[in-house]
Amino acid sequence: MKHNAFVEANYDLDLVANRVLLLAIINARQISDDVQTALGQEIVITAKQYMDCFGVNKSAAYEALRNGLEMLYRAEFTYNEIVANGEFKGTIEKRSYRFLQGKVETDNCSYIALHFSNVVAPLVIGLQNRFTAYEIEQIGKLQSKYALRLYELAISKKGLGKKFTITLLELRKKLGVLPDEFERMDNFKRKVLDKSVNEINKHTDIVLSYEQEKEGRSIVGFIFSFEFKDGAEIINAEFDEAKSGEPILAIPYNADDECFADCVVKLLKKEKKAYKEQYSDEQIRAIIARANEYADELTEKGKRVAYGAIYRKAFEGDWGAEFLLKKQKESEKEKQELAKKQKREKELFEQQKIIDNIDNDIAKLKEYAEEFVMANQKRISATGIERFYFNNKDYQGIVGCWKDYLIDKRSRKSFVFLDEILAR
Repeated sequence: MKHNAFVEANYDLDLVANRVLLLAIINARQISDDVQTALGQEIVITAKQYMDCFGVNKSAAYEALRNGLEMLYRAEFTYNEIVANGEFKGTIEKRSYRFLQGKVETDNCSYIALHFSNVVAPLVIGLQNRFTAYEIEQIGKLQSKYALRLYELAISKKGLGKKFTITLLELRKKLGVLPDEFERMDNFKRKVLDKSVNEINKHTDIVLSYEQEKEGRSIVGFIFSFEFKDGAEIINAEFDEAKSGEPILAIPYNADDECFADCVVKLLKKEKKAYKEQYSDEQIRAIIARANEYADELTEKGKRVAYGAIYRKAFEGDWGAEFLLKKQKESEKEKQELAKKQKREKELFEQQKIIDNIDNDIAKLKEYAEEFVMANQKRISATGIERFYFNNKDYQGIVGCWKDYLIDKRSRKSFVFLDEILAR
């Protein structure tokens, strides 16, 4: 849990440092919900905890803890606060603080430890009404620091009607986008905003969308809105009210309908029922797979993705038939390529056997050279070295000239009386 002022603060941390910060907050709350008790406590994060939460291997976890701790130790965050009383009442103060006042590293990095600064601790520990609750399961699969920060920002607004407006400049600051990064709007939208929205919609408990605010032809801000997926809002509300601090796992989206498991937006029960009456489970999975594939194509082109409209169009047009046919063709092509490969390998194996035995074959053929050459006399051209050998009755010399032909499988078949002589 994070105080909303902290969630809305401006700071530049990469994905790994954000993950380490999140684990530190969770572990700090397990020490105590009381700020004074938690102050000065050493917060330990193990590599195993990082591995379990984010699905990485041991080596990656060690590296993440090492780099994340170092970045947190050097980083600062800023936020605005309005003076409530006194001579300067109403003044907006821009406050900047360090995250940590101390850190502990180990040689093998199987664990790290840290101390939150005295200013940060009250913002991240406790269960006050202004705190934002979210479960680690919701952000565990996010691979972008921008997606993680945008998700936190959206969830912090859920008490305001799930809709909020933010200026372009403020959004860039809160996502940790530096002034010289993604300066062009098309790059910012494609590589930061749209990519984060799509990642959030695919991996978390909410479906996020936005509209642009313009002054003339210039984009000056964005209006965000979001909805919880099936069952997730109830779980989220229960989590907010929980006093133990233990996370309540969110209900998996579409857990009751396995064939809709890969669908990233909410489908009405009547829609799902109608689709199941019209299509088999395999067809439904194929339709959704093709729709998701199409959405990814749009994202790569920098276009905005409207999943609801794409799914409706996909089911109406039975995109699954095309998708299944494509997969079938791919499967048949793979089988054909495998058959070709196996045939080629067999041919190479047989040719290698011939190469390995060719010296023995040549020796045998030279033993019966005149008989073999006369049986294949039509192969000898009117001129050339073979004709020279033939005129001089050097039949063994002709057999030596035929060595390369005897190695090649196809040429070898054109010789008559070959197998009979080799079998002697």
